[in-house]
Amino acid sequence: MEGSDSVPTPGDFVEVRTRRWLVEDVTGGGAQVRARLACIDDDAQGETLEVLWRDEVDASVVADSHLSVFENPGTDDPEVFSAYLRSIRWNTATAADRKLLQAPFRAGIHLDAYQLVPLAKALALPRVNLLIADDVGAGKTIEAGLILRELILRRRVDFVVVCAPPSMTRQWQDELQAKFGLAFTIIDREYLASVRRERGFAVNPWSSGSLFLLSHSLVTDEVYTAGLRDVLGEFRARSLFILDEAHHAAPASGSRYAVDSQFTRAIEALAPRFEHRLFLTATPHNGHSNSFTKLLEILDPQRFTAGVDVRPDDLAPIMVRRLKSDLKRFGENFPTRRVEAIVIDGLPADAPELVLANKLAAYDALVAERTRNLPPAAVARSRLVMVGLQQRLLSSIAAFTRTLEKHRNRLEQHLSDAPSVEAIASLLEPIELEDEPEDEAGAEAQIQKEEDEAAEAIDAGIGDKALVEEMLEIARRHANRPDARIAKLNAWIRENMTTGGQWTDRRLLLFTEYEDTRRWLERRLLEALHDLDPEDRIACFTGATSTDRREELKRRFNADPATDPLRILICTDAAREGINLQARCHDLIHIDLPWNPARLLMRPKISVHHVFGYIPGTVLLSAPHVVTVREDYLFFATVQSRIHELWVNMFGASLEDRICYTPSDCLETFPLPGDPASGPTVESVGQAYYEHRAALMVARNEGMTKTYNRFHDPDERSEDIERLRELHAEMDRAVLRAYGWDDLAGRAEPIFLDETNEDDHTYQGRLFWPSQFRDEVLARLLALNAERHAEELRLGLAPGTNGKAPEEGEGDEEEQTV
Repeated sequence: MEGSDSVPTPGDFVEVRTRRWLVEDVTGGGAQVRARLACIDDDAQGETLEVLWRDEVDASVVADSHLSVFENPGTDDPEVFSAYLRSIRWNTATAADRKLLQAPFRAGIHLDAYQLVPLAKALALPRVNLLIADDVGAGKTIEAGLILRELILRRRVDFVVVCAPPSMTRQWQDELQAKFGLAFTIIDREYLASVRRERGFAVNPWSSGSLFLLSHSLVTDEVYTAGLRDVLGEFRARSLFILDEAHHAAPASGSRYAVDSQFTRAIEALAPRFEHRLFLTATPHNGHSNSFTKLLEILDPQRFTAGVDVRPDDLAPIMVRRLKSDLKRFGENFPTRRVEAIVIDGLPADAPELVLANKLAAYDALVAERTRNLPPAAVARSRLVMVGLQQRLLSSIAAFTRTLEKHRNRLEQHLSDAPSVEAIASLLEPIELEDEPEDEAGAEAQIQKEEDEAAEAIDAGIGDKALVEEMLEIARRHANRPDARIAKLNAWIRENMTTGGQWTDRRLLLFTEYEDTRRWLERRLLEALHDLDPEDRIACFTGATSTDRREELKRRFNADPATDPLRILICTDAAREGINLQARCHDLIHIDLPWNPARLLMRPKISVHHVFGYIPGTVLLSAPHVVTVREDYLFFATVQSRIHELWVNMFGASLEDRICYTPSDCLETFPLPGDPASGPTVESVGQAYYEHRAALMVARNEGMTKTYNRFHDPDERSEDIERLRELHAEMDRAVLRAYGWDDLAGRAEPIFLDETNEDDHTYQGRLFWPSQFRDEVLARLLALNAERHAEELRLGLAPGTNGKAPEEGEGDEEEQTV
């Protein structure tokens, strides 16, 4: 490049004010040389500028521009031109032929046949509104890249925004560049500052290109999205919006009525401005039909409406859903994942983890007794807190100690305003920062602060300060000591990852949901492995880790072990979504599943039959289940009864012919019976039913599905099944009497339903009550639910009332709207 002393001539290309220009005219001479320029950069093509050439500080002539080839006169050699023409024809995709695919041949990928299905579906749509919901690891990013590349080749897209979790933006940028040759710009704080330095504060960063990446955390920030809306306008043709981990845009579902989050509202306002929309998620349905239909409405408002049931035929054109198990049946190969339980037994009776578990169980029983006659909202708060404490204890004594301290502080303060169920519910969720932290120490402090706020617990007067102090004294003594898991992990690492005191090439992921456990684990491993120089071998990946540091850890963990010493990566929930750590990883150990002395009540989340069963806490479930920490047969009999099944069928989501059971829709709204005098009867009948069913299944060597298939089969008349039917009917009548509905209990007789005596397909082929009797039971349940809600409003215990009773007249108005 030449300096500004060289005067340009018409036809030259120059750089002025950080942009490239074509010189259209040059006039004047000496110090008064005037140049009229036309911009050739993407963000300002055709803009004109007239400058005094000698006065421009950074003006320079581009001496060897590739564009100078167009200045050569004459025509190409016929053979050269014909070869060029043939290559154009071979590489041209036409929008008229939807079966002619070009993207697979323009991508640097190993393509599996099943990954072409989303591309074929996308091209069949007039507008690409597609939900790709393939299983984890099935290649959703590749499928999205193929669709994007094909749409660009067909000139159907010229502006693209990919919205991904903060930890995934760099990975998206790298994969789109390496595999599809698409250079995406990440819109973040640094890019915004860079553009403003170069082109002025008022410049719109979204006008500086056509391929952009934006993190989920910035979608709700007007600093970043206002300019995007300006570029898009009300609707921009040939634009594409790709939303990764799209389930985050579904409304929150802490109750039966889905509530839009700030992220939901931001996506809902942004998505309609794009012509094409592509949503990616491995978990499209969270079990709440309202949330799922709202997500579909954001994707394609012409086909779907929030709150309106979705039929499978409606989903078929716009959704692709394949599980790995499905693909394996068609010959696709995926690595086999072996789930093995690491058993820790033989602990002494005075082991602190067992002592604390017993004391926490006693505390749980005490709180349950004190909340027995309280309104359901207060019971729900106390249950959530107890489950949170149990989770922390099952993670580590270090995590349990800090949470218990916050719980103790609230009991000491005697706060009268009870926290809402929604606030305490955050105690059960791992807290991770969404935005990239500027300072890692500050980010860790913020995570701690949010966990502390969630842990300030039960209503004053319900907890027992003396018992809490007793647990806290034991926990503090052992919070910074290694436990049996550390000893087991130390032995496993030495046996499997070292040979003769030297590290092998094997790599290990350690996972925990909580920051306290992560810090405790890191310190204890450094101590246990001190003789193996562990400092360079162990690293951590958390919500407080900066983006640059995360990328470095990903590179190191996936690098050749001969070139990088990193062997163990300790992760929190920040590594849960799409982070590619599998290249060299051989093992993953979940630290938070050591043992559980309690018996848990379990129900499959999605099932044809309504069945609950008890499992020991040591069982690791391989499929989604709803697990409740309840051991009493009174609760079992109530939720296993046809009364609860009727409620579930009414309010639970459906998937094909199966019911999706979610606690917020099916259990939290369900009014439990309130007659304590009938408790022993219901409990004894429930225990008899459970024990007979268990003995039957063992004797026949059958699972729940086969057992209940025979239970509902009118041709099945074996003695053990007939007895199970009798016990079930007896259990139903006992539960109805517990509600005080003796008149219904006297008429509760199930019959075999089919198309001749039942119109509702949900109940056809089942041994259940006829429709008229079902309507009577459901009407009383709804009336009881309304009564209890009105009482919660009166006492100020309903969600959203902040512990304050409403003014006179407010309760009636609220009751009418709920």
